[in-house]
Amino acid sequence: MSPRTPPLRIALIAIFALLGLSLAFGSPAGPAPAAPGTLRLQAPALFAVAQAQEGDTASEASIAAAGTTVANEAGIAAYFQAPGAISLDSIRARLRTVEADTSAYILGTLAVPEYGDNDDVKAFASSDGWVLVYYLKSEPASKIFDYKAYDGGSNVPTKFDRALTLLAGAIGTSLPPVRYYHFNFPNATNMLMVTERTPTGEDSFQVTLPGSFTYAERSWSLGDTGSESTLWLNGARLGAAGNLQQASGVIAEGSMLPDQQHTLKVVASPVAYGSIGSAALTLIYRVP
Repeated sequence: MSPRTPPLRIALIAIFALLGLSLAFGSPAGPAPAAPGTLRLQAPALFAVAQAQEGDTASEASIAAAGTTVANEAGIAAYFQAPGAISLDSIRARLRTVEADTSAYILGTLAVPEYGDNDDVKAFASSDGWVLVYYLKSEPASKIFDYKAYDGGSNVPTKFDRALTLLAGAIGTSLPPVRYYHFNFPNATNMLMVTERTPTGEDSFQVTLPGSFTYAERSWSLGDTGSESTLWLNGARLGAAGNLQQASGVIAEGSMLPDQQHTLKVVASPVAYGSIGSAALTLIYRVP
């Protein structure tokens, strides 16, 4: 089966706007503007103000300490603020492990439904209503891609979606607005995912990174529901995944330079093996 090149599908986390762009994120006539609904990375206000000071209450000091712990180990993260105070008992009951448990907050690991323990997220919740999940600094942002729920459309689900929906249900509320942040890259302003899915054979797309942006991380993720799929960048293999497993990694800056056209290709095993390969390219970047 010959490869086909579908329109570039740029999935914007949270709003998931579908943009049909040929070679780049923006117009070649000038700097690429922020696309409608582009996700803006935003630091959690709780940790922005939770710095230990003389005269703090025990609860405030406890939250400040938790903020330091999270900031020291967290990479990509997503969070929400509940409408009001929450019972930490309801969060505790959902955690796989508990690492810290106080009257002000709880911190532990949470199993992501339909995934193994290698995909567990770290979960933090405060009694005043903040709920945050994250992966560690050493893990690429693309690890959040939920390939098992992805159907090839513009709506690109993440494992954080599953985790936060689970925790929102535990505290008895619908999922509030979710925000994202990358603790490794506090100066980054945006996150963007480019996705592809192929049930058999191969699919490819081209992408050009605008030179007017500053890129903090380029990462990839690949999952397969059957025997094996592989992901390629400019003819070089990035990785492989199969048997309901997922692989992810960071793309070296020199392998995906701005203002150059790059081709990503997903190759799935023949349909007889039941492979459906789904891949995501995730960019963490700063818009001037």
